[in-house]
Amino acid sequence: MSGPVAPPRRNVLRGIVLCAIGRREGLEWFGDTRHAFISSLLPLLLFPLLRAVLLPPGQSEVPRGTLLLATITVVLASAVLSHLMATWFRREPLWLRYATAVNWTTWVLQLAVLLAIVATAGLASAGLPPTVALIACFAAVGLYGLWLQWFLARHGLRLGPGRALLVVLAVNAGAAALVAVPEVALREAMLLNGPAPVPASGPFKT
Repeated sequence: MSGPVAPPRRNVLRGIVLCAIGRREGLEWFGDTRHAFISSLLPLLLFPLLRAVLLPPGQSEVPRGTLLLATITVVLASAVLSHLMATWFRREPLWLRYATAVNWTTWVLQLAVLLAIVATAGLASAGLPPTVALIACFAAVGLYGLWLQWFLARHGLRLGPGRALLVVLAVNAGAAALVAVPEVALREAMLLNGPAPVPASGPFKT
């Protein structure tokens, strides 16, 4: 009599690589538990926090607190919105593995951005106008990112092509709105109220 069958081992790195090249069996290498999801989510939250703490002042045009809040908002909003879409399409039992895969494959896009920077420099040194090279490389990264999200929704949630595209559009639009709307509202309020008065200084201040 044979013993109990051991559960399959999870290999996140292998899953990332397979999904990055469009192999749907890569999804099987991610866990489908809450622990697996939280483990995939924590690096996405801790990395921007460390970057905000360690980044020297004045190294970014965007305030560190604003950048940190925007990044965390996008990460959490994407998870919430994708869960809503999975529930709407009656794919909630598949969501944990899908969301875990989405979180881990986000690092592929980070690598793609670095490669785009290198490619931009290479194309510019080869004679292509720097602006054209920059737009071309980052447009390619953007298209690849959208395709990867669609691929994960298509096979992770087992949706048709159209529904998978709807998930991608809804998640990205919703996350972008949550970041952009408060920023626009704050700027409008500052314009309406005008700049803050500068207090007078020196012995003749009133």
